[in-house]
Amino acid sequence: MAKKFEFELLENEVMEKEVKGDYWHGGIGPFVQTQSPGIYYFTNQRVLFKPSGLFSGKDALFTLNYNEIQDAKNCMVGMFIPTGILVTMNTGIKYKLSVLGRKKWLEFIKSHKA
Repeated sequence: MAKKFEFELLENEVMEKEVKGDYWHGGIGPFVQTQSPGIYYFTNQRVLFKPSGLFSGKDALFTLNYNEIQDAKNCMVGMFIPTGILVTMNTGIKYKLSVLGRKKWLEFIKSHKA
């Protein structure tokens, strides 16, 4: 049976990988950020995050098009946890992803961005 996704793939888009992780957002600094657990889906065109937590909120669902990424680099989450990837979009908006094996995922993102 095919896996069901709650989003539609774009034309010529192919699902490549997925991994459980967290999205860190909100607040005014690392001490008061919200940690939303979920799943990152990596396609040939973008990264999608679908929250799985009961209190993740609608703001935790997002997509990052590779061709709109300005920079991606390692970062810490929760002040001292070395699992973060900070993605900066061309608009200046920043997303803090957290995944185990971040080196692999950071390389994946960088290899797909324009």
